[in-house]
Amino acid sequence: MLALLAALAFGLASPNGASARLPLSQCEDNIDNDGDGLIDAPSDPGCTGNNANQAGNDNNEENVVPPPACSDGVAPDFPAAYQCAYAGDPSATGVMTPCSNGVDDDADGVTDWVGLPLGDPKCLWAADPQEIGRACSNGIDDDNDGFKDWPADIGCPNPNNNNEANLPQCNDGRDNDGNGLVDFGPGPRDPGCASAADTTEATSPSPPTASPQCSDGVDNDGDGKVDYPNDPGCTSRADEDEVDPPVPPACADGIDNDGDLRIDLADPGCSSASDNDEFHTITFITPQGEVVSRLPLLSPFPIIRMRGAADRRGVRISLLSVRAPAASTVSIYCTGPGCPRKRVVIRAGKAIVRARQFEKRLRSGTILKIYVTKPGYMGKYTRFRLLRNRPPLRADRCATRPGTRPHSCPES
Repeated sequence: MLALLAALAFGLASPNGASARLPLSQCEDNIDNDGDGLIDAPSDPGCTGNNANQAGNDNNEENVVPPPACSDGVAPDFPAAYQCAYAGDPSATGVMTPCSNGVDDDADGVTDWVGLPLGDPKCLWAADPQEIGRACSNGIDDDNDGFKDWPADIGCPNPNNNNEANLPQCNDGRDNDGNGLVDFGPGPRDPGCASAADTTEATSPSPPTASPQCSDGVDNDGDGKVDYPNDPGCTSRADEDEVDPPVPPACADGIDNDGDLRIDLADPGCSSASDNDEFHTITFITPQGEVVSRLPLLSPFPIIRMRGAADRRGVRISLLSVRAPAASTVSIYCTGPGCPRKRVVIRAGKAIVRARQFEKRLRSGTILKIYVTKPGYMGKYTRFRLLRNRPPLRADRCATRPGTRPHSCPES
């Protein structure tokens, strides 16, 4: 499912011949510029807007303080709430969309965004304005140019784009004729461009066109790696420059970034050496024959323990512990009478985390909801309802983000 969840980080707008492409802003460049583990609009709470048109106006991913209403950890939050059009939405007052209206709009047998594997995989968040697949991530060569979807097709600036058609040279954001000038505008225009729809930047007569460096079969930057997808300097076959970025992408840094014991191009989460995200999804077929993708389970999967004694007033808790993987987050929500804290968040640095704030007497009717989560993984959810003179009622399920609605864990 990461392909789907990672897709959240891109805009939805399709390019057109009316306006030339500018260099991508921080909120649409597929880079975690502020290092918070979230990338681009609509996923990063530092980005305004939920599509490329709006994200292009925001060149700063830095999160605001205090966090906006749709990312403050108090429900409703993005991506589970239809009220939240994007993670940085300060209002949480949106209306239902095709991905939250309870209707199977595309008649594919699954309805809305409720978190995979239960929801519609074409809904990328609850407020997603469409429940249909996008041309740049549907597995089809829509423009019949021999390349399918992002990042292989040069016509796809991101997975959410709904048009694979290649842009004309005078509107593709590239210096195609190597004269230092790009496109028809804005700014200094290439003299070979009569309009944004002009198919060539070259002035007449046109020189012979050489293959881009990332598809010419030559190790242009001398790093021992040739062309896309093997060279970390190549973002696609049409990339004109093989030079590696100063900081190696996650899929070329020699590090097991997602902790699955597979590194770089050997990791199924890496589509190319320039891919900056090693997290991957697992694909399986439901009993109904539907192909569904989901995030891999946290490993080792968390173990949550409560020990105590019940009496006529409630439960005296002597131990509340969580065995959690390193770098995961333990979020505990408390509701009901006598909660010592409404919410506690603990970053797991050791194998076992103690929630000592709740190791005391709690009254009957109190509910504890515990989430153990990590970006890129399906995590654990446990709920305890405390009763008088009886052991607590316990429910265990799965969840991907703290505070969101839990769902059944996959069988395998």
